[in-house]
Amino acid sequence: MHLLAAIAPPKAVLKQIEKYLTDFFWGYSDGKKKYHWVSWKNLCYAKDEGGEGFQSLNDITTSFAMKRWWQLRTHDNLWSKFMKAKYGKRTNIVVRKWSSGQSQSWKEMEIKKCTEPHMI
Repeated sequence: MHLLAAIAPPKAVLKQIEKYLTDFFWGYSDGKKKYHWVSWKNLCYAKDEGGEGFQSLNDITTSFAMKRWWQLRTHDNLWSKFMKAKYGKRTNIVVRKWSSGQSQSWKEMEIKKCTEPHMI
């Protein structure tokens, strides 16, 4: 969780980790995968919605990206000063668009900032 709070891994990495989680729950029998009775997506629903209440890694990384964006916008700490200096040299970080050569974490925050309540 600490690593997911700091970076935004690519979707392929999250998918592979979830594959390992499903293999852990259902495992192997005689060298073959056991039958998956329910999908991982359905297990990630809340218990009152028929799931088991597990958290999707995609949802977790989305939450952390929103938290990083919020901290960047509202806090005046060393990290936010660095990010503003790096990505907001010529324009305000709110209007800054992601381009190639920037970090994956910045790209993830860039995507999430469009979901801010005042931007909708």
